[in-house]
Amino acid sequence: MIIDTRANLATAKTTFRALFIQTLASVITLHQDLAMVITDPAESLDLGFIGQMPSVRKWIGNRVINNLVKKGLTVAPDPFELTIGVKVSELETDRLGLIRPRIQDMTSEMAKHPERLFIDLLAKGFENLCWDGQYFFDTDHPVEVNGTVQSVSNMSTAEFSAEALAAALSEMSSLVRDGDGEPLEIGATDLVVPPQLYDAALRAVNADIIEGTTNVRKGVVKVHVAKRLAKYPTRWFLLDCSREIRGIVVQVAKTPVFVAMDAPEDEARFMQSECRYGVDAKYGAGYGLWQLAWGSTGAGES
Repeated sequence: MIIDTRANLATAKTTFRALFIQTLASVITLHQDLAMVITDPAESLDLGFIGQMPSVRKWIGNRVINNLVKKGLTVAPDPFELTIGVKVSELETDRLGLIRPRIQDMTSEMAKHPERLFIDLLAKGFENLCWDGQYFFDTDHPVEVNGTVQSVSNMSTAEFSAEALAAALSEMSSLVRDGDGEPLEIGATDLVVPPQLYDAALRAVNADIIEGTTNVRKGVVKVHVAKRLAKYPTRWFLLDCSREIRGIVVQVAKTPVFVAMDAPEDEARFMQSECRYGVDAKYGAGYGLWQLAWGSTGAGES
């Protein structure tokens, strides 16, 4: 039987591209719900707006302009790629069923990469600086209240427990605004934990009774397990995702695109009888408002 190689290759590319689009649309990631996602092609995204949480004020005299904070950080997105090689013989014999899972996995991996950037920033917030010059999770963020600078904390070393969760929720909701000291009206909406703490977190949030006492905090936050946090088995985090601005910013500078290297004149096709299919994108991530995030190392230190 004569094999129409050109027709099979064209069919394969069309099939793979459609599969890429379908898979990309089906991937669900944590950063989509928990991070502030900005789609912007800028090579350097200025986060100068981070650092203020302006509020409504009575209009007396001139308007008060809430300018950008000049010391805000920037996000510099990086290019990412993932490529697979497929032998022409597999395409000639129409063995697409063996290749489809590889295309799906490749697409899924690229779509999930911003989540990895988000989780890594969250996990390393005890060591990385944010816009105010302090660690993102720190005990001494400077906040000026009526002319006096105070040290404010958004971190702990407490091991995860229902009691520690209640304390963290109370501490986070007691934060005040820089300047006049008015309540920020922050309340955690989401709890992020590693796999090792998932069961404990579910019990703390969903149980009716904890150690013989009514769980008054039942359902107060939504629990998310981040598998990438497995290497940080004691760390846990609270986030306020009720606002458009979030604690972590993810920039999508270039959405994933499907590319193919399968023309007869391509070197890989000529020298190795191989077609190559890939996905590339451009992502960046940075810290937003520390007030909207709270973290514990879980080390149990005093």
